[in-house]
Amino acid sequence: MQELNSGKADFYYKKVREELKSLNFTEAYGNFVKAIKFRNDIETDLFRKYLVTTANRLGSFRQKYTDALNDLITKTQENEELQLSISDLESEKLSQQTKINDQNNAIKRLLDKTKDLEKQDERLKSEILTLTIEKVNAERTIQQHQITIQGNKETISKVETTIKNNEQEIERLRNLKWQQKLFGKK
Repeated sequence: MQELNSGKADFYYKKVREELKSLNFTEAYGNFVKAIKFRNDIETDLFRKYLVTTANRLGSFRQKYTDALNDLITKTQENEELQLSISDLESEKLSQQTKINDQNNAIKRLLDKTKDLEKQDERLKSEILTLTIEKVNAERTIQQHQITIQGNKETISKVETTIKNNEQEIERLRNLKWQQKLFGKK
């Protein structure tokens, strides 16, 4: 009977260990009470070592839990700070994007204006070429007119000389007396 009770006690102590590993303390306590009814191992060295080791592990878990909780709180605060930073950066990004869009629009307007100015430059170059050709033609015409004027001046000079000679002859002929005219004196 004693061996049967010892086997049952071993069975319930084993169940206590399993329930403690599973952190199911209510079941572990119930199995512990059953195990004590069959055999009381509370005062043995093996039970004491097991209880101290398990309690240390639980204490270690508690410390780890406290550390993890503190770490979680710290990480939560850091996360909140990072969220604020992200929010600020998003605002800055939006502001920068607006500036970039404005600059892109200004660049587009400048490019359009540059194209217009290039077209205007080409048109002006064409006009300059046309005006240069017209200038060359006008200079030729002026040279031809100057040659004509020079010829006309020479002709006028000859005509003026002829007129002057004719006026002198007319004056000489007026100064002739009638009898000189009659006898044909010249």
